[in-house]
Amino acid sequence: MSSTTPPPPTFDWKSRYFFVTTSVALLATFTYAFTTFFHRNIAALSFKVAMLAANLAMVYRVYYSTPYPTFSLTGMKAWLASFVNTNNFQYCVFCFLFTNGQPIFMALAPLMIHCAYQWMTIVDKQFGTNRLWEKFGKDLYAKAQLNMEVALILCASLEIGLWLFLMIEMITPARNPLRIILYLNFLRLRYRCTDNTVLRMKFTSYNTKFYHEQIWNQLGEKLAPVLNFKFIQPGFQFVKKWFTGGY
Repeated sequence: MSSTTPPPPTFDWKSRYFFVTTSVALLATFTYAFTTFFHRNIAALSFKVAMLAANLAMVYRVYYSTPYPTFSLTGMKAWLASFVNTNNFQYCVFCFLFTNGQPIFMALAPLMIHCAYQWMTIVDKQFGTNRLWEKFGKDLYAKAQLNMEVALILCASLEIGLWLFLMIEMITPARNPLRIILYLNFLRLRYRCTDNTVLRMKFTSYNTKFYHEQIWNQLGEKLAPVLNFKFIQPGFQFVKKWFTGGY
C-alpha cells in the first residue's frame, strides 16, 4: 500500500486576516512597551495601533459569525442576542472605551494575550513544519496551551482590576466618570458571558463567566469583613443582585 502525504492546511482569507491583524497588534504592543518610558508620542501611537488592530480582528469575527437580522421586533431581538453575549463583541466595546485617551497597559494586556494565542495557533497550523518554528516556537506554544486556564484567569483579573484602577484615577486630572459607569456595565456583561471563544481560538476548558466568577469570589472573600457590616449589607446585596442578574 502506498502512503499519501496529507495536503498542507489552506491559508485561507480568514486565516490571513487574523494573522495580519494579530501580528500588527503584537508588534505595536512591543513598540509601546519599549518606548513608553522615553518617547511618549510613539508609545501613545503604538498603543492606539495595537488597540485598533485587535478591534479590527474582533469586529470581523463578529461580522462573519453573526446572521443577518430579520427586520421585525422579534427578529432584531434575536439578532442582538446572537452576538451581545460573545467575547468578540464585548471586546469590541472594550476597545471603544480605551482606544482613545491615556494609554493604559492593563487595558492592552488581556487583548494581547488573546492575540498571542491566536497568532501562535495560526503559525503552528500553517508553518508547523518550519525549522525556526520547531526550534523556537513549538514548545512555547505547547506550554501556552497547557497553561491556558492560567492565562484566562489572568485576563479576568486584569479586566476586573482595571475597574479599580479607573476608580483610583478619579482623583487625578485624567478622571472619566462616564467611562467608569460604562466599564462597570461591561464587567456585568463579562460576568454573564457563557462564550468560550475569542477570535477563532476556543478555550481548552470552561467559559468567560467561570473565570470572572472565580476572581469576584476571591475579592468577596477578602472584603467579607467590611461587606458584612450591617449598614453596608443592604446596599451591597442590591448592587450584587443587579450585577449578577440574580445568579
